[in-house]
Amino acid sequence: MRIHEIQNHIKALHPEWVPQDEIYRKAVTNRITPDSVILDIGCGHSDSMCEIYSKGKKVIGQDIDEEAILKHPCLDERIIGDLDELNKL
Repeated sequence: MRIHEIQNHIKALHPEWVPQDEIYRKAVTNRITPDSVILDIGCGHSDSMCEIYSKGKKVIGQDIDEEAILKHPCLDERIIGDLDELNKL
């Protein structure tokens, strides 16, 4: 089963249920302004938030996976590395 099929099945059993990604998207959408600088920690390569992020001023992505972050289509800046190690700098 694909994730959307699973979500639809859960929603059919529990109509009040809201998927985590939907909650996150709403929370971020409600807080971004044209002056926002967005830091996406563990951003990977997903473009699922690009439409929302485009409403801000700048998007900075961090991920330990260099290959993934280099594929991310909507970042203005990329930080490649482990946050624990970067924090020691």
